[in-house]
Amino acid sequence: MTKEKVHAAYRIEMFLKDNPDKREVKNLFIENFVICEMECKEAILDFWHMCGRKLEVTDTDGIRLWPDAIRNALGPGTPYNYSDDFIKRLFGGKDSKNNPYKKKGSYSAKILRDKITHELLISAIEEVFARREELFQLMADFRTKYEGEQRATAG
Repeated sequence: MTKEKVHAAYRIEMFLKDNPDKREVKNLFIENFVICEMECKEAILDFWHMCGRKLEVTDTDGIRLWPDAIRNALGPGTPYNYSDDFIKRLFGGKDSKNNPYKKKGSYSAKILRDKITHELLISAIEEVFARREELFQLMADFRTKYEGEQRATAG
């Protein structure tokens, strides 16, 4: 870890120590996003199995969240039928083409997660806190629909 990252981690630690409400929201955001991410990877793996794709991975650990893979597994025309816009708001990355959620104040949930966990940016925590109702509803909508479809196909 570089000295810059160590200093950033220290700044975040002090910021969160002084703002326990923001710490709680940040922690809940990360926890919820990780669950959404795992469910997304599970859907991609299921889609690949259904298509008969020869897999080099046997579990979700080896799956990357590429836009086309997400769209194919979860997008319009699938049992989940999430809109492209919904997918971009939740899983759109900073390198994704045509992702309108790459700007401060409207970052996708994935970009915010990355900025918190990889770049250690306090501004990302502040954005999560400011947009917490929107972001938590987005993740809840994903999980409700995904888990409902899983129950329907299992039973």
